[in-house]
Amino acid sequence: MDTTMDGSVYTPVDTPFRGVTSGSNVYLHLREDIRSGLIAPWEKLTENGLSQRFGVSRTPVREAVTRLTAEQVLERRSDGLSLSMPDLRTVEGLYELRMTLEMRGLSRSIEGLTGNRDTTELLSLREEWSALRAGHHPDAVRLAALDERFHLTLLRNAGEPVLAESLQTVCDRIRGIRVFGYLTAERTDEAAQQHLRILDSVLDGVHAGAMQELRAHIEQSRQAAVKRAAETFAAFQLARDYQSAGAGRLPPVR
Repeated sequence: MDTTMDGSVYTPVDTPFRGVTSGSNVYLHLREDIRSGLIAPWEKLTENGLSQRFGVSRTPVREAVTRLTAEQVLERRSDGLSLSMPDLRTVEGLYELRMTLEMRGLSRSIEGLTGNRDTTELLSLREEWSALRAGHHPDAVRLAALDERFHLTLLRNAGEPVLAESLQTVCDRIRGIRVFGYLTAERTDEAAQQHLRILDSVLDGVHAGAMQELRAHIEQSRQAAVKRAAETFAAFQLARDYQSAGAGRLPPVR
C-alpha cells in the first residue's frame, strides 16, 4: 500500500486499467506521472501498488522500476521506492550544470544562431504564470512540475532540443529537491514574478535583461530548494535519532 507524507493512503489519479502492458509502456507512463507532479518526493511506492495503478503484473513494473532506478529518477529504500533524493553536494553540481545549459541555450537564441522563434508557447507560459501570480497556487509538487515545464519550454523555444534533452535529465535528478523550493506561498509568488520578468524580457527582445533575470532566478531557486531540503533532512535525522535512542530518551544535540 502506498502512502503519503502524513501516512494516509495514496490514491493515484488514474487507478483504472490504462492499457499499459509492457515494461516499456509502464516505464513511459510512470515517468510521465513523475514529471507531471502526480507523485511527490515523500510518497512511498511499492511494486504491488504500481501493479494495481497500471493494472498489470509485477514483471513489467519491475522492468520499469529497474530502468528508472538506473536513471536515478527512483531509488530503493528499506521501506519501498521513492523519488531519488541526491545528497546536497550532488545537488550543487546538478544546479551548476542546469545553469550552464539554460544560460547557453538562451545565449544562442539571443545570438540569432537558432532562427526565428514562435512565441505561442511563451505567451501560453505567461498566461499560466500570471494566474499563479494572482494567487492560484496548486500544491508544491505540481508547482515544481510547472517550473520544470517553464524552463524546458524556454530552452526548446530557443531552438536547442539537445540542450533541452540534457536539461530534462538534470530535472529528473533534482526533482525530489526542487519541490522543497515551493513549500511557502512567499517563494511561489517570488518565483512567479521572476518567471514573468524572464518572459517579458525575452518577448520584448531585452536580451541582457533576460540573461540577468534567468541567472538570478536559477540561483535563488537553488538556494531556496537546498535550504529547505537541508532543514528537512535534518528533521528526518533527528527523528531517526530519537527512535533509535529508545522511549524516554532525547536524541543528542548536534
